[in-house]
Amino acid sequence: MQKGEQMKSIPARISAPSPSLSTRESGGWWLAVSWTIHNDGDRALYLLITGPGPYKDTSPLVLDHTIQEPDPSLSPLTPRPISFRKISAKSSVDLPERYALPAWDFDTPRPVLGRFGTSTKPPGADWEKSQPWQLIMEWQQPLESEPIITRAPAGMKPG
Repeated sequence: MQKGEQMKSIPARISAPSPSLSTRESGGWWLAVSWTIHNDGDRALYLLITGPGPYKDTSPLVLDHTIQEPDPSLSPLTPRPISFRKISAKSSVDLPERYALPAWDFDTPRPVLGRFGTSTKPPGADWEKSQPWQLIMEWQQPLESEPIITRAPAGMKPG
């Protein structure tokens, strides 16, 4: 996006009806979420598919699937495989994800949200192979879910 250019609103939304936490043998949590990306617009929507970036123990906990400048307080940006998915007008897709989280406190309900890169413009034809990070950062418009409240089942503690 050029300086001074306003970001157009993407006619889309994300839902995730029932996330679930379970313990990992090595310690920490598995968080299973089935994101549904709804394209409410009259034209196709393109979705960046990539693994989530590094996590920060924040509230809300952001499960970020966008491409962004690396945060110096987190581990360096590691290459993540990328692909793109076209969502037809007035349609939706399901994206089941499973996140390996550290042994953070989930005894207290915690808001979690998903963030994905989207655009109404098709991605470059060779972007999946060449992975031009700067072009993708300029192409994408972040789409965030509403916070979903996640809590550990009573008495469950990470391994």
